[in-house]
Amino acid sequence: MSTYKFVKSTGKRIKKRGLVFLMAITIIFILGVMGYFIYTNNFTKSHTLIPPTDNSISNTVKIPTWKTFVSKYGKYSIKYPADWKVVSPSNVDPAEIDLPVFVSNENFQNGEIYVHIGISSNPYGPNSKEPSSFINKDDKFSPYFTIDPKDLILNKTSIKLDSKDAVGFDYFQSGYSGGGRWQYVVVSDSNNIRYTISYEEQWKSDEFATPKYWKTKQVFDEMLSTFKFAK
Repeated sequence: MSTYKFVKSTGKRIKKRGLVFLMAITIIFILGVMGYFIYTNNFTKSHTLIPPTDNSISNTVKIPTWKTFVSKYGKYSIKYPADWKVVSPSNVDPAEIDLPVFVSNENFQNGEIYVHIGISSNPYGPNSKEPSSFINKDDKFSPYFTIDPKDLILNKTSIKLDSKDAVGFDYFQSGYSGGGRWQYVVVSDSNNIRYTISYEEQWKSDEFATPKYWKTKQVFDEMLSTFKFAK
């Protein structure tokens, strides 16, 4: 075989190998994209609950009467529907603890979906009893809970809470019992206090509505508009 023929033959083999390699990369890329969409579709299906029935909460804001809750511990106030309850563990005064919970008036025991709103206020200043290492002081929009790598944070946006900067986002907590839960979370920071506000809708069966089927988010937004930091 002459040198010319050898070089020509070798060049063809190299070109052919390069084409095969390029085709393999293309196929891997296509499979990767398909795998991502299949995973996303399956995840959505496995974590999307059946839409609430007619006895669920209406998505129309009709609040004739409001009450005002004042937190001595967290140094803030907020209005809430008068027929809701503010609860705390062990019958402690909700105004004196770091996490009062606002609960709507649906009949939870009969299987109706109900709203659960928690407002966590956690001081972290030099005179605070809270361990400073638990709060990320460098990121004032970091919530006061641990985010697992398997959790999801979606639709994160900048908002205002009593004219102060805050963030809001949809949050899926993968490790929660019953297959996980969806929440809407708001995080803000004022006077060395980290505020983490969570909103969720739940059934007695320990199932949680996804953001697509939230029915009372408007009421929550109305409540947030009344939130005031203590002067």
